[in-house]
Amino acid sequence: MPRDPFADVTDELTLRLRWRKLARRHHPDVNPDDPRAEERFKRLQALYRRARARLAGAPRRSDAPPERDPAPPPPAPLRCDGCGDGFTLGDVCPRCQLPLVDAAARVCEVRDGRVDDLIRALEAPAREPLFELAPEARVPLVGVALVFLAAVQWRAGIPGLALMSLSFALAAFFTTARALRPSVPAWARASSGT
Repeated sequence: MPRDPFADVTDELTLRLRWRKLARRHHPDVNPDDPRAEERFKRLQALYRRARARLAGAPRRSDAPPERDPAPPPPAPLRCDGCGDGFTLGDVCPRCQLPLVDAAARVCEVRDGRVDDLIRALEAPAREPLFELAPEARVPLVGVALVFLAAVQWRAGIPGLALMSLSFALAAFFTTARALRPSVPAWARASSGT
């Protein structure tokens, strides 16, 4: 790479074309084995920025500070304790409808009523079910419900869906029958010849 590849450029189009050509050749991703590729590419970028400034009519300064991102905005003076959003003005958070407090204040006197409602709901005793169904009776009950559903589907003129519901009901009944069948120990099966 010559000392300044953009020194003889006089128009923006030639500058951009030369920049793209050199960037493709010297980019660190294209030269992963070269340890100086990143340093060379950064120097090329600086030369390109200087050439753009020269073409734009800006004074050429070698001691100019590098381009920086703009400073971040200052923190918002007000904040909502419900959602944590910051605001520059206003009295009430538009999302939570809670009063805004000073962001610098450590202690907040305002409490979110929704949190209190949630705590009360979690601490409340659980409601008792209307009836308790034994776990071994749940699968057969589903099977019976699927048989009735199959009958309704058959009457509605959907025989394919009715047959599918009926097959699920039969699977539920066979699962229950297999679970309720007394298990025979291995020594008894071996002696009986089954």
